[in-house]
Amino acid sequence: MALLLAWEIMAVLPERAAPFTASPEVSTVVKGNTAFALDLYQKLREPPGNLFFSPYSLSLALAMADAGARGPTGQEMAGTLHLGLPQTNLPAAFMVLAARMNRVQRWNRITLLTANSMGCQQAYEFADPFLQILRTSYDGEAHRVDFIQSAPVATRQMNDWVERRTKGNIKGVVGRDQFTPDTGLVLCNAVYFKGKWPNPFQPRLTEPMAFHVSTNQTVVVPMMSQESRFKVSDNEAGTVELLELPYSGNDLSMIILLPVAKERNGTTSLADLEHDLTVENLRGWLEKLDQAGLHETPVALPRFTARQRFDLAKVLAALGMPSAFRADADFSGMETTGNLYFSSVIHQAFIKVDETGSEAAAVTYLVCENSIPEDQFIADDPFIFLIREKGSGTILFLGRMVNPTQ
Repeated sequence: MALLLAWEIMAVLPERAAPFTASPEVSTVVKGNTAFALDLYQKLREPPGNLFFSPYSLSLALAMADAGARGPTGQEMAGTLHLGLPQTNLPAAFMVLAARMNRVQRWNRITLLTANSMGCQQAYEFADPFLQILRTSYDGEAHRVDFIQSAPVATRQMNDWVERRTKGNIKGVVGRDQFTPDTGLVLCNAVYFKGKWPNPFQPRLTEPMAFHVSTNQTVVVPMMSQESRFKVSDNEAGTVELLELPYSGNDLSMIILLPVAKERNGTTSLADLEHDLTVENLRGWLEKLDQAGLHETPVALPRFTARQRFDLAKVLAALGMPSAFRADADFSGMETTGNLYFSSVIHQAFIKVDETGSEAAAVTYLVCENSIPEDQFIADDPFIFLIREKGSGTILFLGRMVNPTQ
């Protein structure tokens, strides 16, 4: 059976605090972030194999850059990112989301950290309004860097910053030759998450089991298992079954979406599920699951780790923002000469799922240069998974596990 895993960070209540109610502006941003996440997933899923990234990290990093985009460049970015709000209103909405993530961490027995940083070429003059937005709305650390004379030093400083912010899970994100004398600005976001199961999978119950990568390839993986009371649901068409596995405190959960195969012949329906992975469908599936009751259910899930790295310049250009990567890009709201353009959008992500819980981290950095089955769930086929903050609906991480042994 193939399945879709969705991880959901549930509404977090500090004792008797009121649930999170998003303003229309925040709801618009979250809906746009989700649409961008699924657009990007559809582009990145084309090559075969595992897939994992953080839509939230990408949206946040690109939103910071959008604050300095003007003209056609700004219009293209707003359309591609599905921002949905006037440029002047976006920073405040993202600031509310960041505050929400901080509250989730304070109220829970989980770790959820985000950090933003900007390295500015010391010879350039950056616009004060842009720097103010970065500091106040995105809580960004802005500092001067000499990419011309000291690119190796800048590389080491950024790699050290990323390693600290991701608890050592992402190292060496910047290559030795990534920064050049033409580099004028680097915007960076890092996200780190760690949560534990309230009822851990018992290691003694983890056994080797077949995982069906495809119709003609099977690998043996360590399959975790347990039986307990979980929320179980399906969609109206009866083509997807859903299961929720809560994290400690019942404020985080892993949600499994298991496609019901059209024919019980051992073939996977992952491709059909990916085709149906839309904003509207995902919202409906999760809403129905939220209303479901608890049922005694045996669960089997592979233990796995995944790491991925992307340069998303061509993908983002193809999604609708090509001018940001051309020499005629307009980031005049960022730097007074207006000569900057994106040369790279690097994204790196990590996830680990085991008997105790889950750990995930991601970093996004933008380099700007000068122009000049029945009653049980067995995850033994490829699946999709995402980590989601339920109160706002923000998708933090999104991925696909095709071969847990890789």
